[in-house]
Amino acid sequence: MKNYSMIRSKAQEERCTNKGSWGSPLYCKCGCQTPLDTDPNLNLDGVTVSGKDNFRDAYYILLRNGLECGGRISIQNNYIVLDSVEYLGVERSFIQHLIDAARAINTTPKVENAGSTFAETVAFERMADKLDIMEQDDRNINNSGYCTKCHSYCFGDCEANE
Repeated sequence: MKNYSMIRSKAQEERCTNKGSWGSPLYCKCGCQTPLDTDPNLNLDGVTVSGKDNFRDAYYILLRNGLECGGRISIQNNYIVLDSVEYLGVERSFIQHLIDAARAINTTPKVENAGSTFAETVAFERMADKLDIMEQDDRNINNSGYCTKCHSYCFGDCEANE
């Protein structure tokens, strides 16, 4: 059993039957991105969060054993890139320690006087994140293409819309 629901890398591109459209939709419809037994497990040994990624707002840079590995994590979409492989739909419990570390990097907490311990602060930050996402969903629910599962404008590319 894999700890993610979709995988994208060179191996999946090679087994894709939609050769002309690879990379166009994030989720290919031919099944090439569905994890197989031969696909790698997501290995987080030695992986740490080093800082905010300039790519997008909820993305953070990942290091493996203190070295750059081209890694990043989206704390909003359960998405990880490590060693040139994209893991989508990663089990939240599997990456929660990285999400907590990413939240700790933020210099301006969402909640003032969040807590006297790291655990309390993280709990308050998680609650604030959930409230932010709920408010965002309420604002955008009637907008065309907005998805309340991935909390973005996926326009049908996300697995929630299949």
